[in-house]
Amino acid sequence: MPDNSRNHSRQAETADHERRTENNLVGAYLLFLFVALFFLSILHHLINMPNWYIDDLLLFQCGYVGALGGALYCVIAFWRHHANRDWMKKWALWFVFRPVGSAATGLISYLALKGGLFALSTSTATKPNTFYIYLVVAFIAGYKMVSFLTRIEDVILPANSKNKAKDVIAK
Repeated sequence: MPDNSRNHSRQAETADHERRTENNLVGAYLLFLFVALFFLSILHHLINMPNWYIDDLLLFQCGYVGALGGALYCVIAFWRHHANRDWMKKWALWFVFRPVGSAATGLISYLALKGGLFALSTSTATKPNTFYIYLVVAFIAGYKMVSFLTRIEDVILPANSKNKAKDVIAK
């Protein structure tokens, strides 16, 4: 008669090993991404970049900083799940692609600010450095990606047209 307790123990060890390996891979990816995004954002200080890149430097940096915000969000969520030991395999792709979506929202924030969708204003007498405001907005857009996109939708689409779109989808 086979010993079921040993088989069950081996299966549990194998599943735990797979979970730890996946955790390590996702953690390493996030760490690599975080460091790579930081260096990409300061690359123009380290080497001579082509004029087309320098001409649109703020656009690129908003993408990098947006992705950095998303990567930070992922690092915090990853650490929380790792510490609670409630990691689920199906989340791995979310952790891989969230920073990509956050880079896109960083770029969208640049376009929204540049296009005048959001007004930059200050209550102080001094003129703010808009370069840094763009980067902060891009970071927040990447970190709070869903909230940012919802806000963009609220600004662009009147409430009436959103209800019509929901009615069309429901039919």
